[in-house]
Amino acid sequence: DLESQVDIGLWNLQKLSEAIKPLLSKDKHQQIQTILQGYQQHYQKVLMSHYRMKLGLKEVEEGDELLVVLLLDTMETVKADFTQTFRDLSELSLEDLDELKIPESAWGLTTCLKSKRIKEFIQMYVKRIRGEGLSDEIRMENMQAANPRYILRNWIAQAAIERAEQDDFSEVQFLL
Repeated sequence: DLESQVDIGLWNLQKLSEAIKPLLSKDKHQQIQTILQGYQQHYQKVLMSHYRMKLGLKEVEEGDELLVVLLLDTMETVKADFTQTFRDLSELSLEDLDELKIPESAWGLTTCLKSKRIKEFIQMYVKRIRGEGLSDEIRMENMQAANPRYILRNWIAQAAIERAEQDDFSEVQFLL
């Protein structure tokens, strides 16, 4: 969840600061503490900005974090593919989303339909998007720019590398 990511990042930075403190002058120690104190707020702001882009949101609103957490928790609960779910949202009209007209080809969102919470998310999301007054076309275009259709998975890349090392570039050509 979002809080865990913030906490883990902060813990890692604290350990790094402990390791480099002996290399820094004493007056720099206080600067490190000041930086670490602002980390959580800055991280949260950047992370929410990232998710707003993925969801096609332009404005900052108070309920945005709840919206994101609801979607992420739903995806985690039903084991939906993160990349595909965001891409599916970017390819469906608000009207189709509002009416839950989600085709099987949108397999990320279809997986999310296993949870009743996705309906709550979709209602909140459609209302939020309509409140911004963006056209569906612009929303979808912005979202598709932020949500890739394809992600090269490590195991696929590894298979292509192994074949290429044997002078078989067929898998590389297929991926390209």
